[in-house]
Amino acid sequence: MTYTVNAQTLLNKGLNLLIYGLQGSGKTYLAGTAQDHPAMKRTLFLNIEGGLITVGSRGDILAEDIRSVEDLEKCFWRLHRKEQDKEWKDVRTVVIDSLTELQGINLEEIAKKRNRVDDLQLQDYKVSTMHLKRILRWYRDLPVNLVLTALVHKQYPAGTEGIVGDPVEIRPALTQKLSDAIMGFCDAVWYLYTAEEKTADGKDTRVARYMLTRDRGPYRAKTRGVRFAEALGGRVKDPTLPALYDLFVETESATQ
Repeated sequence: MTYTVNAQTLLNKGLNLLIYGLQGSGKTYLAGTAQDHPAMKRTLFLNIEGGLITVGSRGDILAEDIRSVEDLEKCFWRLHRKEQDKEWKDVRTVVIDSLTELQGINLEEIAKKRNRVDDLQLQDYKVSTMHLKRILRWYRDLPVNLVLTALVHKQYPAGTEGIVGDPVEIRPALTQKLSDAIMGFCDAVWYLYTAEEKTADGKDTRVARYMLTRDRGPYRAKTRGVRFAEALGGRVKDPTLPALYDLFVETESATQ
């Protein structure tokens, strides 16, 4: 079916976001703020990492534990038919937390078929990359918002890792080809980190969260939408998904 591309049709299809950062940077918390926007709730966490304590106190977020890639596939088909699913029919945002843990599980499953769980081979990584690319594209095409999380991989010059020098690239902790594919199909790839800073009165310190929205030095990040990216700037302090969603609507609908 032919359609006119505008902010509303894009929102109807759902935004696809990848948020990556170190452990404790606030990825799960940020993903959970989707529940605070009427156009993004109800939020469903597909929990692979087991780190739901951050959002557990809210009491308003759905969750499904994922222990295998087969579990993730079953959840996809359930979401695909969600209009007939009493529990999931109102889901508007799906969070897969996290891709790094998901690929680890998938690699174990592949190696287990050879009865060599602790002996990963290059072919295992290739098979995992192809398998997860396929499944994640399924999720991308669902008419929901998709929020993916991942840990950080630091790429050092050949032969120098852990010895000397700074990383030449910082990106999501996945295989190179899977990382490239996901960063390609997502509308935004954002790097989340924390920084300790003084309070306004200068008497104490607080931990602030910052999010890079475009490439900066070795850090990989991007934001689609010219007006949205310009309004967002290169770095956002203490981000929330409702504020980001509203800014997207405001900027990308400006001339429509």
